Amino acid sequence: MRMDSDNYAEKDIKIPEERKAVLIGRAGTTKNEIEAKTRTRINIGDAIVIRGDPLDVMVAAQIISAIGRGFPPMAALKLLDETQTLHIMNLPEKGLERVRARIIGTRGKARRRIERETKTRLSVYGKTVSVIGGHERVELAVKALDKLISGAPHKNAYRAIKKIKSDDHGKDSTRNGSDAERDINK
Repeated sequence: MRMDSDNYAEKDIKIPEERKAVLIGRAGTTKNEIEAKTRTRINIGDAIVIRGDPLDVMVAAQIISAIGRGFPPMAALKLLDETQTLHIMNLPEKGLERVRARIIGTRGKARRRIERETKTRLSVYGKTVSVIGGHERVELAVKALDKLISGAPHKNAYRAIKKIKSDDHGKDSTRNGSDAERDINK
């Protein structure tokens, strides 16, 4: 990110050529909405150039990256909420189609199940899989995706999600204040 003398930041982002039309939207509506909600200026050429306040530029860059990674604009705009995050994972070159198929599952079943159980959104696009959601929820989805990418059976990935969710839930409900304070002070 570059800064100029007026304390404006400028950032260049590259997204796939075929996703630029989605970024622009019908008659420029998506681009205009991102500009309005992030208070930035977006110029689309070989690279996407975002200009504005540094924090606003970072948010706009995340939204544009999400669109570039295959998310629909409405899902990408969830990144306006500071509790939401985008995580992009590179998939291995070796066996790429097989890994993509494992993540998506038959008729999208595996992807939908991970989305439902972690309350996140997934996008498998090109050589990446991306996740949008709350920080802790994204971590859950990434752990499940890591298992699928490494070749573990689907049931192990789903089981890992349930185990982590139940461990986290159990900690919150069974601890009293003094136990939690003692662990924090360790």
